[in-house]
Amino acid sequence: MGGFGGGNSLIQSGMGGAVVGFAVKSGLIDKLPAIPVIGRIGAAALLTDYYAKHGGGAMARTAANGLAFLAGYQLGTEGTIHGDDEASPDSYEAYDTSEG
Repeated sequence: MGGFGGGNSLIQSGMGGAVVGFAVKSGLIDKLPAIPVIGRIGAAALLTDYYAKHGGGAMARTAANGLAFLAGYQLGTEGTIHGDDEASPDSYEAYDTSEG
């Protein structure tokens, strides 16, 4: 039996995705600096990848892969990655053209 999840990469990916979802939902991702082009999700992917390479283990590796996947998905579907600009795509401020 290998590492986390008994070595089953599908289970590991699912658990890594759950960790990513928790980090996004809880607001942890929004606390990271917004890096141009890669946004906050990309910054989280880089930090998690670094952690995985320096003792973070299988869960960190799959979480980093999940974050990178999410960043690529957002770029492909929305043309931007969460945190890439001042007003996030979730914010009405990004689309507010009214005055006053």
